[in-house]
Amino acid sequence: MPGAFSPTAEMAQTLRDRAGLRVYARLAGGAELPATAALACAMLVVAAAQVGRFESLPRQLALLAMGALLLQAATSALQQRAQVDCDRINDPGLPLCTGELTAGRAGLFAAVTGMLGALSLAVLMLQTGRWLAAVPLIAWIGARSLRALPATARWARAWPWSVLLSVLEGAALAFGAGVLAGGLTTPQIWVLSALAGMLWAGGGLLRDMQAQRGDATYGVATLPAVHGQGAAAAAAAWLVALPYALLAAAAFVLPWQPAANLVQVVVLGAACLFAGLRVGLLALAEPDAPGHRARHEVVVALCLAALAVSTVPYSAWGRWIGVLA
Repeated sequence: MPGAFSPTAEMAQTLRDRAGLRVYARLAGGAELPATAALACAMLVVAAAQVGRFESLPRQLALLAMGALLLQAATSALQQRAQVDCDRINDPGLPLCTGELTAGRAGLFAAVTGMLGALSLAVLMLQTGRWLAAVPLIAWIGARSLRALPATARWARAWPWSVLLSVLEGAALAFGAGVLAGGLTTPQIWVLSALAGMLWAGGGLLRDMQAQRGDATYGVATLPAVHGQGAAAAAAAWLVALPYALLAAAAFVLPWQPAANLVQVVVLGAACLFAGLRVGLLALAEPDAPGHRARHEVVVALCLAALAVSTVPYSAWGRWIGVLA
């Protein structure tokens, strides 16, 4: 007699299949995932370097990256469930639109990844004793969840709430990661969190530009749907390029200047400024072209990873390597 149907067992079997893994990767958010992990880990490393605490950093990085990725995947799956009608026009290759996954499986995936992600962050806060980090991290999850709940998804994706929620999403994740490393009072964490909020707002506008046709069809009042692609592209270009310029300026203003690898920070700032301007100019020149958001996510991930390396003093890396050895 065949065994009873188990949706969790079926999901596990699908994940073991390579094609099925790609399906769930698209459900989890795709290009957003590396940017999220890079932001959380970069802020943790920068904060640890400023306070000089490296003993448990590798374990903390693993738990933080796991928690951030799993919670990002959970909320992304719920968002795709909430806006599947728009996605059939905007991005018909998503698994809920193609029928590769059902809404029930997407909900199960969100429940499992959400619980595992919350558990990872809870273990991390238990190990560090910095429960205050729960406040910004809950704000991050809340900002993402508002776009995923049927009762709030429409107004949370409308202008200007969508931009404000994107700012909160980026800034809260960055600040929460910094607090986990003891960086509550360090100015670097506050400034970088503000810049992260701007970067996430630019990414959100690029997402809205890509989704303009479906949003306009279903009456979602995003900035491109209300004021046109030109206005959205101009705003996105500023929000994408400006944080990179401010990051370069921060190398000369923040207190890390005497101890940091100043040359590396300046070179990083110049490279980030060039990359950000390129993405912004492409959005201005071809606001209807696909790929701007994915390109922005890759640039953000690379620049944040480089930031974690470049803003940390050489002596701090030496102590970290010593702990690992």
